[in-house]
Amino acid sequence: MKQAVLNQDEVLGKLRQERILFIHEDIYESVSKSICSQLLYLDKEGTADITIQINSHGGDLFAMNAICDTMQYVRADIRTICMGAAFSGGSSILMAGEPGKRYCTPNSWMMLHQISTGQRYKKVANILKYFSIYLSVSSNQTAREMDKYFEFISEHTRQPVSRLKEDLTTDLWLSPEEAVGYGVIDKLIPTITPKAILK
Repeated sequence: MKQAVLNQDEVLGKLRQERILFIHEDIYESVSKSICSQLLYLDKEGTADITIQINSHGGDLFAMNAICDTMQYVRADIRTICMGAAFSGGSSILMAGEPGKRYCTPNSWMMLHQISTGQRYKKVANILKYFSIYLSVSSNQTAREMDKYFEFISEHTRQPVSRLKEDLTTDLWLSPEEAVGYGVIDKLIPTITPKAILK
């Protein structure tokens, strides 16, 4: 007798029962809401490790912040695994995993860069014709967000803020080995099986 073929939602549901979540898209409000709510639900169910597998080019700063804050809030350790790409906000979620439990697969790439929220403010400023005043306010806020972001990366990578400000003047691309050395992840793994992670 043939086994029934599961659709994607059913597969993800079964993996969620194993406390495995996925971020395989750009990170905006809907993704943030989904991941945060699932983290809180799984935390209510128990304190066993939760795994977040990441293949994302990034997204919205505030959506990323919500996920990272929720990761720190729950009781369970959060194991993060990059599978393919962890760029921008994706790399932030990757490095925010539990120290010692941040991984990537061999063909993955990670990329860090400065935040760019100021661009959306500039567009609004042009539309409203209040460019000089609005840009002054938005630039100040962007600077505050940038300082906080550098502090966040420094906390999770142990890199000094002074080095981050220098390194992130352009996109910083990291291979798995370079990501280990920079403090973004802790270990390169050949597979995503729990057996490989625990070795």
